[in-house]
Amino acid sequence: MSEYWIHEDGGVDFADGDVGDYNHEGVVITHLQGQIIEAVYRVCHPQKKWSGGYFDADSDWDEWKQAVAVAYAEVWAKKEPNLADRIQRQLEYDPEKILNRALKEAGVKKAEWDTANGIGDARDYAMERWGWKTYRDGNVDTWRLTKNDLKAIIEGLSNIAFESGWSEKRTNRTRFTINVFSTKKHFYMSIPQMEKWLTNPSASVTNDTPEADIMTKAAIQGSRQQDLDLMHPHYRNRPGVNPFGDSVLHSFKAFIEYLDSK
Repeated sequence: MSEYWIHEDGGVDFADGDVGDYNHEGVVITHLQGQIIEAVYRVCHPQKKWSGGYFDADSDWDEWKQAVAVAYAEVWAKKEPNLADRIQRQLEYDPEKILNRALKEAGVKKAEWDTANGIGDARDYAMERWGWKTYRDGNVDTWRLTKNDLKAIIEGLSNIAFESGWSEKRTNRTRFTINVFSTKKHFYMSIPQMEKWLTNPSASVTNDTPEADIMTKAAIQGSRQQDLDLMHPHYRNRPGVNPFGDSVLHSFKAFIEYLDSK
C-alpha cells in the first residue's frame, strides 16, 4: 500500500509524491485551484458556459492570476464605464486589488485562497472542511470519527487494498491505526472490526455520533474480553471471584476509599 487520500464517500486519490505527480498537499491544492478557477471564470465570463481549463488557454497558477485581473477589469469597466480610466490604472499599477475584487465576487473565502496558494497545511484543510482522510503506511488520519466517517474509511481502505493487489485474507487480517485529530484519540483495528463496531445495535448510535459512542465502549469490552479469555474457565463470570467483575471492582474501590478515610 502507498499513500492516498480517502474522500468523504470512500473514493480514493493516489497521493504518493515519490511515485506520482502529487503528494497529499498537492492533491488538495490542485483540487482547490480548480474550484476557484471555475468560480472566478463565471464572474469574468458571465455569458460563457464553463468548460474547464484555465480560461481559453492552459497556463500556470501565476499566469492565471494575471489573466483574471485583465478579464475582470474588462467586465468591471463595462459595468461602470465612468470608472474605465481608474480601472485601467489600477490594472497597470496594482492588479492584485482587481484580482481580490474578482475573488470576493466569486465567493472565494480567505482560507480557500490561502490554501490554494500553499499557505497553511492543506491536509488539515481537506480533513476539517471536506471530511477527507489521509492514508500512509497503515495509518489513517481523520479530523473527526462519526459513523459516516467510519463508513468512508472502510470503503476507502477496501479500495486501496484492491488497487494494491491485496488478497481478501490479507485485507481482513491487517490492522490499521486511525488517528482522530479533533479528539487526539487513536484506534487500532482491522476492517472486520470496524464493520462490527459500525453495526453496533446500541440505540445511541446514529449518523454523526462521536466516536466515543460507536467505538470506545466496544474497545473497552474487547479489552475486558481478552483479559477474561486468558483467565482459567473455572473463574470466569463468577461474581465475587472474577477479578474483572463489576461486583469485585466496586468492592475493591469501596475498600480503598475506606483505607483512605482512616
